[in-house]
Amino acid sequence: TEVSLGELVSDTVYRLSNKAAENGVTLNTDITESTVSGDKTLLSMLLYNLTENGIKACKQGGKVKISCADQQLTVEDDGKGMTPEQLTHITEPFYRTDRSRSRSEGGAGLGLALCKQIAEAHNASMRFESEPEKGTKITLVFTS
Repeated sequence: TEVSLGELVSDTVYRLSNKAAENGVTLNTDITESTVSGDKTLLSMLLYNLTENGIKACKQGGKVKISCADQQLTVEDDGKGMTPEQLTHITEPFYRTDRSRSRSEGGAGLGLALCKQIAEAHNASMRFESEPEKGTKITLVFTS
């Protein structure tokens, strides 16, 4: 069905606003209405996961920005970032960038692997840009 990216962004911010506040992270949006064809539940899971990862990556006072326009979604944080080596593995199942974190606080390392599958099922490319101590930007571009 047709899915409003603006609604997905608004819903995700609503669902994660308490978690962001608890972590001292600000959620910002830049919404230009756009729609894509797909499964709303899966796309919601994808955006939720990317945004939650951004919140976890930020220190107190950090920011996560979610943007949508022209069949494109972007999640950008000013968190800890990743090295080029880490970026090559982040969509592999069970890979976690911070191996010292327990599974209870760091997850099982499946989130981005699932996000990659969801993106591929929706004919979307997922591009990661990151720099240690500067943050990470994830861009999804949907094609027909």
